[in-house]
Amino acid sequence: MTAPRDRVPPPPDHAPSLPASSQAPDGIDVHLVAEEVRGPILGLFIAAYTVFTARGFFSYAKVTWAEPRSYWEARDVLFKIALGPRGNAKDSHEGVFLAAEARLGRRTAFQPTHPAEP
Repeated sequence: MTAPRDRVPPPPDHAPSLPASSQAPDGIDVHLVAEEVRGPILGLFIAAYTVFTARGFFSYAKVTWAEPRSYWEARDVLFKIALGPRGNAKDSHEGVFLAAEARLGRRTAFQPTHPAEP
Protein backbone atom coordinates (compact mmCIF):
# COMPACT_ATOMS: atom_id res chain seq x y z
CA MET A 1 0.00 0.00 0.00
CA THR A 2 1.40 3.40 -0.93
CA ALA A 3 1.12 6.49 1.20
CA PRO A 4 -1.15 9.26 -0.11
CA ARG A 5 0.66 12.08 -1.86
CA ASP A 6 0.68 15.55 -0.38
CA ARG A 7 -2.04 17.57 -2.09
CA VAL A 8 -2.25 21.26 -1.51
CA PRO A 9 -4.09 23.99 -3.40
CA PRO A 10 -2.07 26.97 -4.62
CA PRO A 11 -2.12 30.03 -2.38
CA PRO A 12 -5.23 32.12 -3.15
CA ASP A 13 -3.26 35.28 -3.98
CA HIS A 14 -1.36 33.43 -6.74
CA ALA A 15 -4.05 31.07 -8.02
CA PRO A 16 -5.22 33.13 -11.05
CA SER A 17 -1.73 33.35 -12.58
CA LEU A 18 -0.60 29.79 -11.96
CA PRO A 19 -0.35 27.21 -14.71
CA ALA A 20 -1.53 23.65 -14.08
CA SER A 21 0.34 21.99 -11.26
CA SER A 22 3.15 19.59 -11.96
CA GLN A 23 4.71 16.93 -9.82
CA ALA A 24 8.12 17.00 -8.23
CA PRO A 25 10.08 13.73 -8.22
CA ASP A 26 8.96 13.00 -4.65
CA GLY A 27 5.30 13.06 -5.70
CA ILE A 28 4.42 16.43 -4.16
CA ASP A 29 2.30 18.81 -6.23
CA VAL A 30 4.14 22.02 -7.09
CA HIS A 31 2.80 25.30 -8.45
CA LEU A 32 4.96 27.83 -10.28
CA VAL A 33 4.61 31.22 -8.60
CA ALA A 34 7.27 33.42 -10.22
CA GLU A 35 10.07 33.38 -12.78
CA GLU A 36 12.49 36.24 -13.48
CA VAL A 37 15.85 37.09 -15.07
CA ARG A 38 17.99 39.92 -13.62
CA GLY A 39 21.26 41.41 -14.76
CA PRO A 40 23.82 42.14 -15.74
CA ILE A 41 25.29 41.98 -12.25
CA LEU A 42 29.08 42.05 -12.39
CA GLY A 43 28.68 41.05 -16.03
CA LEU A 44 26.54 37.98 -15.22
CA PHE A 45 22.83 37.18 -15.20
CA ILE A 46 20.63 35.50 -12.58
CA ALA A 47 17.63 33.47 -13.76
CA ALA A 48 15.31 32.23 -11.00
CA TYR A 49 11.93 30.70 -10.36
CA THR A 50 9.79 30.08 -7.26
CA VAL A 51 7.34 27.26 -6.60
CA PHE A 52 4.71 26.63 -3.94
CA THR A 53 4.49 23.17 -2.36
CA ALA A 54 2.88 21.65 0.69
CA ARG A 55 6.15 22.35 2.53
CA GLY A 56 6.32 26.06 1.62
CA PHE A 57 7.91 28.20 -1.07
CA PHE A 58 11.15 27.09 -2.73
CA SER A 59 13.29 29.11 -5.15
CA TYR A 60 16.01 28.06 -7.54
CA ALA A 61 18.52 30.21 -9.44
CA LYS A 62 21.17 29.80 -12.12
CA VAL A 63 23.96 32.33 -12.63
CA THR A 64 24.91 32.50 -16.30
CA TRP A 65 27.40 34.25 -18.55
CA ALA A 66 24.83 35.14 -21.23
CA GLU A 67 21.34 36.58 -20.73
CA PRO A 68 18.76 33.78 -20.96
CA ARG A 69 15.12 34.28 -21.90
CA SER A 70 14.07 32.13 -18.93
CA TYR A 71 15.45 29.92 -16.16
CA TRP A 72 14.76 26.87 -18.30
CA GLU A 73 16.71 28.21 -21.28
CA ALA A 74 19.76 29.27 -19.24
CA ARG A 75 22.97 27.80 -20.64
CA ASP A 76 26.64 28.29 -19.84
CA VAL A 77 25.86 28.18 -16.10
CA LEU A 78 28.51 29.33 -13.62
CA PHE A 79 26.63 28.01 -10.54
CA LYS A 80 23.17 27.16 -9.16
CA ILE A 81 21.51 28.00 -5.84
CA ALA A 82 18.39 26.62 -4.11
CA LEU A 83 16.52 28.21 -1.19
CA GLY A 84 13.61 27.08 0.92
CA PRO A 85 11.27 26.41 2.43
CA ARG A 86 10.12 29.94 3.14
CA GLY A 87 6.77 31.17 4.43
CA ASN A 88 5.86 33.35 1.46
CA ALA A 89 6.72 33.74 -2.22
CA LYS A 90 8.30 37.18 -1.95
CA ASP A 91 10.80 36.16 0.76
CA SER A 92 11.74 33.04 -1.14
CA HIS A 93 12.07 34.73 -4.55
CA GLU A 94 14.02 37.75 -3.30
CA GLY A 95 16.08 35.53 -1.00
CA VAL A 96 17.44 33.40 -3.83
CA PHE A 97 18.50 36.53 -5.74
CA LEU A 98 20.21 37.91 -2.62
CA ALA A 99 21.99 34.59 -2.07
CA ALA A 100 23.20 34.53 -5.68
CA GLU A 101 24.37 38.15 -5.49
CA ALA A 102 26.21 37.47 -2.21
CA ARG A 103 28.00 34.53 -3.78
CA LEU A 104 28.90 36.70 -6.77
CA GLY A 105 30.26 39.32 -4.37
CA ARG A 106 32.58 36.73 -2.86
CA ARG A 107 33.80 35.82 -6.36
CA THR A 108 34.78 39.36 -7.37
CA ALA A 109 38.22 38.96 -5.84
CA PHE A 110 39.32 37.10 -8.95
CA GLN A 111 37.08 38.92 -11.50
CA PRO A 112 35.59 35.96 -13.37
CA THR A 113 36.30 35.58 -17.05
CA HIS A 114 34.22 33.67 -19.53
CA PRO A 115 35.45 30.10 -20.17
CA ALA A 116 37.32 29.57 -23.43
CA GLU A 117 35.18 28.82 -26.47
CA PRO A 118 35.50 25.24 -27.75
